[in-house]
Amino acid sequence: MGLRATALLTAGIWMAAGLASIARAQPDGAPAATNSEAPHAPEAPHSPPAAHVAYLGTTAVGVDSDVVAAFEAGVEKALAATSIIVVHLPRDDRPRGADGQPCVTSTCLGALAARAGATHVVHGRLGLDPIQGQLAYSGSLEMVRIAPYQIVTAVPVACDRCIAKMLKAAAEVETSALMGQFFDAERRQWAAASEAQAAEKPGEKPANKGLLEEPKVAPTPTTVRPVWPLILGGAGVALLATGIVFVAEGEKSQCPERSASECKSVQDFRPWGIALGVAGAAATLVGGLIYFRWPSSDGSSAEAGARVGFGPSGLSVRGTF
Repeated sequence: MGLRATALLTAGIWMAAGLASIARAQPDGAPAATNSEAPHAPEAPHSPPAAHVAYLGTTAVGVDSDVVAAFEAGVEKALAATSIIVVHLPRDDRPRGADGQPCVTSTCLGALAARAGATHVVHGRLGLDPIQGQLAYSGSLEMVRIAPYQIVTAVPVACDRCIAKMLKAAAEVETSALMGQFFDAERRQWAAASEAQAAEKPGEKPANKGLLEEPKVAPTPTTVRPVWPLILGGAGVALLATGIVFVAEGEKSQCPERSASECKSVQDFRPWGIALGVAGAAATLVGGLIYFRWPSSDGSSAEAGARVGFGPSGLSVRGTF
């Protein structure tokens, strides 16, 4: 009989430990999709929209055509090597002014954007260095936003005692520097716009918010349940099972080879079994009620939760179930 009771108690403890591990692995509550109209600040993308860049050409003054061609070849090669989306413009399709030079006015660029889908253009300026004289060139490269019209960034270009091949290499280097500055400027501007959008009042819709919104994710109230009610319930099951075994055992004869009715020395296990059974049933009930009626983390079911108290008269449980 002692071995059976010990085995039942051990099984109850292992069952309580298993329930506790399941409770840790499977927390209650999961986020649910909802189209609630409650104010919600849209999450900004981590990077600005992709720019579509076209090379407009070079405004050249007093420079041979083969030198200009080498300079433009270096710019185009460097643009192709970046991650930017390049809009290819044939030379005959580039907007020109009355003087034959690239047209960089807002009107010309607006027509270019409508025709080719470009959002930005790279424009070069090249001339002879008035101080160094022959074979010395100076100028600049500009990144221009079409709408709204703005010179986003610019870098100088200089090449002293320079042949066409050297000027092409200088154009590649400065174009790469121009693109690096452009990426940094776009990220800073986008970050500032995102912060301003996030700072809008909760009740106001952002001006650039689309008519169709994706479902927002609103987390449902979660319940973090304690582990100790499971341990209490498992121990209660073990006590209840042990009590049943004690009651079933009844009176036990202490005399060898004599029954309980023939022996004057008898041990009665039924009172112990009843006491253990009642205690086990109470522990199981209290543990289950506390675990399954534990209030959620947002306090929405706090009134329905169970409360346990310990006093001089024993254990008390109160609450709304």
